[in-house]
Amino acid sequence: RVLREVGLVRAALWVDLDGDVRPELALACEWGPVRVFHREPSGAWTEWTARLGLDRWTGWWNGLAAGDFDGDGRQDLAAGNWGRNTAFRRYLARPLRVWYGDFLELDRVDLVESYFDPEQDKWVPWRSYRAMRAALPFTAATAPSHRAYGECSVEKLLEPVWPANGPLEAATLDSMVFLNRGPEPMEARPLPVEAQFAPVFGLGVADFDGDGRQDLALSQNFFSVEPETARYDGGRGLVLLGDGRGGWRALRPAESGINLPGQQRGLAVADFDADGRPDLAIAQNDERLAVFRNLRGRPGVRLRLEGPAGNPEGIGAQCRWRRGDQAGPVIEIRRGAGWWSQDGPPVLTGAPEGAEIEVRWPDRAVSRMPWPAEGTEVRVVHPAAEGR
Repeated sequence: RVLREVGLVRAALWVDLDGDVRPELALACEWGPVRVFHREPSGAWTEWTARLGLDRWTGWWNGLAAGDFDGDGRQDLAAGNWGRNTAFRRYLARPLRVWYGDFLELDRVDLVESYFDPEQDKWVPWRSYRAMRAALPFTAATAPSHRAYGECSVEKLLEPVWPANGPLEAATLDSMVFLNRGPEPMEARPLPVEAQFAPVFGLGVADFDGDGRQDLALSQNFFSVEPETARYDGGRGLVLLGDGRGGWRALRPAESGINLPGQQRGLAVADFDADGRPDLAIAQNDERLAVFRNLRGRPGVRLRLEGPAGNPEGIGAQCRWRRGDQAGPVIEIRRGAGWWSQDGPPVLTGAPEGAEIEVRWPDRAVSRMPWPAEGTEVRVVHPAAEGR
């Protein structure tokens, strides 16, 4: 019941945001915010979107990922949006709006997108006069000429079917990270400008350069646009190196080796060649699957978890290296990632000499073992599964 009014969901992610071992459900919504739902000890679900300060960040959200981007042990969120290289950017002084309904009584949902025109002091339709008349023929009566259409508010245009459902809003088109501040609202930060050149769909989280800090990989571009709109092709696939404090440096294609002009969608991270470095696979619409082998990162250790009965892969476990008061970023084991994708087993990186591997299981059991002196893969077994 609590999910009945969430709207258009583009991506979903289970992630433990408050450290209580019961994962929250995060949803990337189009014409809405990134919504978060918390499961109470009773099993009931409560929406935490406003509590986390996410309700004000409405957008056209696409992919969704989580990682410990500032190294504080909490899971943060990264969300793909449509970026700044769109015709809508100049109208974002006020949120974009959409009204919807079965205006033609054909058992379908019709949409009218709009923006606020400060000169006319009203919400006006975005689409061209020709496109609007073709989609909703009755608007030929409410706006009988191009001039009338240019002066027409959405309410006047839809007068025969008013009031319409809505409005829903999009206040930002920036792709962003939301840093987890515990009981305080999340801290919203736009990704670097290079991430705003094109829409972002897939997001992959890993330490690609092996410095012990979480990085991001992004899939980009969208070509299936309206006839009057130029396609969104400003991306080539992007790697953002994290600084461990929630900041980023974008790599040029010559640095990352990623230069894909097509419509990138699903993106998965895995150590394909078992060398202790996270690699990338990026799917493209109407193009080949692109696989990128990581050759330059400092090697780490790939973890293979063996969980208890009922959870053999250890889904929900949180892993990190630790040495005394020092600790690496927390990596959470989950099913589903980014944009309709699935990452492989995680790679721990950046551990100093004398560190140990720590795994906190979702039943609150803890496993610890020394960092291996050699090799690039370690198997960690839940206490209840030892000896099986």
